[in-house]
Amino acid sequence: LRELLTQVWFGDEFRAERPTPVDEAKWGFAVVEDSLWHAVPEFLRRLDAARRKACGEGLPLDAAPVRFLSWMGGDRDGNPNVTAAVTAEVLLLGRWQAADLYLRAVEELIEELSMTGADEALRARNPGANEPYRGELRRLRQRLRQALGALEARLDAGAGKGGETGSEGEPGDGALLTEGELLEPLLACHRSLCASGMTIVAEGKLLDLLRRVRCFGVHLVRLDLRQDSARHTGLLSELTRYLGLGDYAEWDENARRAFLLTELASRRPLLPPDWEPSAEAAEVLATCRVAAAQPPEALGAYVISMARDASDVLAVHLILREAGCRHPLPVAPLFETLDDLDRAPQVVEALLAEPWYRGHCDGRLMVMIGYSDSAKDAGVLAASWAQYRAQEALLALCERQGIALTLFHGRGGTIGRGGAPAFDALLSQPPGSLENGLRVTEQGEMIRVKLGLAPLAVRTLALYTSAICRANLVTPPTPEPAWREVMGRLAEDSCRRYRAVVRDDPDFVAYFRHATPEQELGSLPLGSRPARRAGGGGIETLRAMYADVVATSRSTTFRDAGVTTASPDGSKRERFTVLTPMSHATTNTGTLSFPRSMVFVFSYDLSKKKHACFAFCRVFNACATSRRGDTVGMSIRFYTLAAACFPMCKYSLRETRARSAGERLRLVGRVPSKSSIPGSTREQTLPFFCANGTVAAVPRSQ
Repeated sequence: LRELLTQVWFGDEFRAERPTPVDEAKWGFAVVEDSLWHAVPEFLRRLDAARRKACGEGLPLDAAPVRFLSWMGGDRDGNPNVTAAVTAEVLLLGRWQAADLYLRAVEELIEELSMTGADEALRARNPGANEPYRGELRRLRQRLRQALGALEARLDAGAGKGGETGSEGEPGDGALLTEGELLEPLLACHRSLCASGMTIVAEGKLLDLLRRVRCFGVHLVRLDLRQDSARHTGLLSELTRYLGLGDYAEWDENARRAFLLTELASRRPLLPPDWEPSAEAAEVLATCRVAAAQPPEALGAYVISMARDASDVLAVHLILREAGCRHPLPVAPLFETLDDLDRAPQVVEALLAEPWYRGHCDGRLMVMIGYSDSAKDAGVLAASWAQYRAQEALLALCERQGIALTLFHGRGGTIGRGGAPAFDALLSQPPGSLENGLRVTEQGEMIRVKLGLAPLAVRTLALYTSAICRANLVTPPTPEPAWREVMGRLAEDSCRRYRAVVRDDPDFVAYFRHATPEQELGSLPLGSRPARRAGGGGIETLRAMYADVVATSRSTTFRDAGVTTASPDGSKRERFTVLTPMSHATTNTGTLSFPRSMVFVFSYDLSKKKHACFAFCRVFNACATSRRGDTVGMSIRFYTLAAACFPMCKYSLRETRARSAGERLRLVGRVPSKSSIPGSTREQTLPFFCANGTVAAVPRSQ
C-alpha cells in the first residue's frame, strides 16, 4: 500500500490533453470489462436466490432485469467533437469489445466442458464428436474470431479514411454475429447439460455467460443519441427555404405540426437530391443516417434536449425517416427548464392526440426529466417540485390514454443535479412512476463511485432493484393538499429569490466568473465537451456539470473558511476561525479582519479540497513565515494555480493581476497577536501589493 501511494504521489495525475469522445467511450467500455462484466452475473445470482426463496422459483433463463446504455460518443448536445463519424466508430468499438469479452468467456467454457454425456439434439449438431460441448463451443469460438477480424478491418479502414468507419449495412456484415447466433449454441449446451443430469454444471459459468448475453447483447451497451432541438429546427428551416415553402423556424406551432404530419403521412421523399445543406445541417443528417444503418438493438433512444413542443418530437421522426431509418427508434423529449417541465403534459397530450404518432409509438412512450438544467434555471427546490408535478401529470395522462410511460431520469451525483441516496430517491418518486421500470443516468465521477468496482456495482444494482420492488409493491404516499400548498409557496419564493440573484443582478455573472474557478475548470482537460454550450453568455449557457462543480466549491467559501469580516465603518462584524485545519503549518494566524465588501484569498476552505490543500501547503510553507506579531510575506509564484485555488483573490485583483508568469503577486500584512483570537476587537488591515504597484484593501464601492 505504501508503494502504491508513493507511485500516486509522485505521478502526474492531471491530463495534458483533452480526451476525445472516442477516448471517453473506451473508458466506459473499460468499466464494463473490469466491473460490470463480473458484477452482472453475481447480482443476478443473488436476485435469483432471493426470488427462489420468496416465490418458489428462480429467474427465467431469458430474464434481463438490467441493461446498460451509454451516450459517450452519442451525446452531441453542445459538443461539436461528437460527429457522425465518431458515433459510427464508437458503435464498432463497442461491438469489438463485446466480441472480445465473449471470446474469452467461450475459451474458458471450452476448458471446462469436457463431458461426453449429451442429449440427442446436441449430438445431432455435432455428429461423431466425443466431446460434443467442446465441438459446439469451438465453432462458436471460430465465429467470434471471424467477427473480431471483420470489426478490426473496418476500424482500421475507418482510421485510414479519417474516421469514416462506414455503417453496419456495408458488405461483409455476415461475418458479424447477431445475438441470436450467439445464444443458439450456448442454449443448446445448457439444455443438454440439464437433460443429462448435469444441472449444477449448466448453472455455473455457462449460465453466467447466457445472462451476460441477455444483458449486454452483441453491442456491449446500447448507444443513446442526443441533440438540441434547435439543430433540428435549423435543418428544417434550411430545407423549407430551399423548397420555397417559407422559413420553418418562423412558423408557429400549428403550422409546424401540420407540415410535419403531412410529410410523415406522405410516401414521397422530402430531401431533394441536389440540395446542399450547411455543415451543421449535414451533420444532423449524417448522424441520422448512422442511426438508420444500425440494427434496432444497437441504439437506445434519440433524446431531444430543450424539447418545448410536440413539433420537436415530430421533426426528429421526419428527419430519421428521410435518413432511411426503418426501425422504430424511440424518440424521447427532454424537458429541462422550469417552463418546459410545467408544459410537459400539454406537449405529450398534443402528441398523443395525433393519429400518426399514436400509431407509431405502439402504446409506449419515453420522456426524459432534466435535473441539472432545471436546477440551474430555477434553483434546487423549485426544480424538484416541478419535476415531481410533471411526472405526476404525465403518469395520469398516459394512464388515461392507455400508454405505457417510461420516465428517464437525467440525474447527476450532487444535489444540484438531482443526486441523492438511490433507495430514498426512488421511493420519493410519484406513485406509479416505476411500474414500467427505471431508466436513470450515472454520470462522471458517479460511474466510478457506484459502478467502478464489481462489489460496488452489485450493491448499486441491488439498491435500485429493491427500491423498484418496494415502490411497486407498497404504493408511496400521495401528497396531501396542504403539503402541495406549502411546497408551491416554497417553490415560488425560492425561485423568485434565486432568479433575483442569478438573472436580475447585473453584477452576478462577472462575480460568478471571478469568485469561482469556473474559467479554470473550463480550461482543464477534463472531458471532450466544452464547458459552455455556446461561447460567452451567462449562466444559462454554462454546462450544468460545471455550474454544479463551481457552486459546490463556492458553497464552503464563507462559513467554513477563516475570515473575520467587518463593514467599512466597523459597525457589523462576523468572526470565523482562519485556517484552523492548517494550524500545523509554519504560521499561527489566529483571526484576520477585512472590510465586508472586500473579498480576500483566505476565504476559500482548502481543507476540504485535497488538491488545492496540497498546492496551498507548498506555497504557504515556502513563502509564509510568521510568529506572533511578525510580518507575513507571501509570494504566489504560480498565478494560474493561485487563481484556481484562491478564486476570490482573482476577483479582488482583476484589474492588477500579474501580467506574466515572471511577476509575483505578494500579500503582505501583520498577523494579529493571540489577543485578537475570537472575542477580541482588534482588527488588522492587510493591503495587497502587486509587481507593478500597490493596491489598497479598500471596499469595492471605493
